[in-house]
Amino acid sequence: SFALAGRAIATFESAVEVVLPLEVAPDATPGPRHLRGTARYQACTATRCLFPESREFDGTVVIAPAVATSR
Repeated sequence: SFALAGRAIATFESAVEVVLPLEVAPDATPGPRHLRGTARYQACTATRCLFPESREFDGTVVIAPAVATSR
């Protein structure tokens, strides 16, 4: 990490995996769903930053049937 404006900034080396939680509506129908979007990021070192970049993602998520809870 390095400091910027008095705050520590987390840094990463090599490959980074980003995990995003998804919320599913309680009444969503189970099954596959197409998911696509754009992730925007900017790589920096302690002394300089590269131009921001965008990467599109495209994939399928599967909504599982709701699990009954006992009370």
